[in-house]
Amino acid sequence: MDEATHQLRQLNEAIAELQMRLTYQEDEIQHLNRVQEQQRTMLQEQAARIEALNRLTASLAQGLREHIPDAPPPHY
Repeated sequence: MDEATHQLRQLNEAIAELQMRLTYQEDEIQHLNRVQEQQRTMLQEQAARIEALNRLTASLAQGLREHIPDAPPPHY
């Protein structure tokens, strides 16, 4: 086998290795994009739940203020 053939084989092997790496990276990027989308959805749901809890807490606090008399405590 002459030198040119050897170099061509090495280049083909290097190209094949790069193609495999690229394929792996593309798969990994797709996976990370799916994870990111799932996390974004979860964060939006959690933000909505927190907002609902804040409204509920404010409503309960308002209800308590309406039912607790403002009269001063008795003095001894």
